[in-house]
Amino acid sequence: MPTIERLQQNTPEWHRWRQQGLGASDAPVIMGEAAFKTPRMLWSIKTGRVQTRGTRPCCAARTRAGTGRTACL
Repeated sequence: MPTIERLQQNTPEWHRWRQQGLGASDAPVIMGEAAFKTPRMLWSIKTGRVQTRGTRPCCAARTRAGTGRTACL
């Protein structure tokens, strides 16, 4: 039976958990409907062959800065 994970978003634990499987945000990629990621790119990310933009040290600060500027809708 599936378990409910109680993780804080954008923490190292959350990123590790997301790396372990497929989530709802991966579904459009698998179906070929994603504009910015291909199924092969997703496979490369999930298998650890490439790092995602937000996990590379050079981009982490920019990602955090952008997240802080996101408007609440």
